Parts: sequence; C-alpha cells; structure tokens
Amino acid sequence: MFDRLEDLLLRYEEIMNQLSEPDVANDTGRFRRLMKEQSDLAPIVEAYRNYKQAKQDMEDSLALLEEESDEEMRELAKEELNDAKAKISGLENELKMVSYQLTKGEQLEGILSRTFSEIENITDVHQMTNTQLKRIIQKIEVDKDGNVDIYLRLLGDLGLDETVLIRNNETQGHYRQGRKH
Repeated sequence: MFDRLEDLLLRYEEIMNQLSEPDVANDTGRFRRLMKEQSDLAPIVEAYRNYKQAKQDMEDSLALLEEESDEEMRELAKEELNDAKAKISGLENELKMVSYQLTKGEQLEGILSRTFSEIENITDVHQMTNTQLKRIIQKIEVDKDGNVDIYLRLLGDLGLDETVLIRNNETQGHYRQGRKH
C-alpha cells in the first residue's frame, strides 16, 4: 500500500508542477483533466503526508526517550509518542479507506487519460519509438471497409491483463485477472 501511496504522492507533485506551467492554462482540456486528477488525489496525498509526519514525530519521540535523562522530559516524550501512535493508527485506517475509494474503474480512467495524454503530447508520430508504441498498442486491425480498430495494452497498474478496443469513439474492455509477479 505504501509504495502505491508514494507513487500517488509523486504523481500529485508532477500534476502540481504541470499546472504551474503557462502552456497548460492555454489548453483547457488538459487543464481540466489535470485539475480533476489533482482533486481526486488531494485527500489521499494529505492523509499520506499527515501519516508520514506522524511517523516522523514518533521516531523523534523515541530518539528523545533514548537520549534524555531528565524524567520530566522523558514523560513529555512518552506522551508525544503515545499521541503519535494513536494518530498513526487513525491515519492508517483513513489511508486504507481512501485508497479503497480508488476503484478499478477510476484507476482505468486514470491510465487511459495518461495514455491518451502521452499520445496527444507527441506532435510528430516519427518521434514515437517502437518501444513506446508496443507499450501502448497491442494490435491494430483494418477491415475491408477501411475501418481501423486500435487495441490498447494496459498492464500492471491494475493487476489485470487488459485489452481495450476503441471503435467509433466507444471503448470496450476485456479483462482477465492478472498474475502477481
């Protein structure tokens, strides 16, 4: 859970940096997507930052207990330690509840959004490497009428092996439970 929270914190900081870029404000679609993602991540990031601060407070109190010989200071450190432990316990529960709110659908939406954002940011198809294409696209089919079906490959983030078919602006997903590595 904490690796995922650390990833979300990094993504949140990345979003905040992007939102401060002048060209983002000029692209209303991108700005709106980033603001929504920032809004979705804000409560998780706030709870995680509070958790990390409480863990640091606990470590500081433990260090003070080891170093301090004055009994009054030791009692104060014990109180701070108990407060930090109680806060950590509450925040762990909050983090579990908040992280469970990130349903697979929301995660898939985020992955699709980032994937399409990466594709939109490529101004010239020639800039895209084969490796990038293989990471995003599973296969492309063209039928006899010239209709193009693009099958996107979305792996890992959801723990699912997924194929997403995009046809005539409609998304159709086919999901299989993935194996844990």
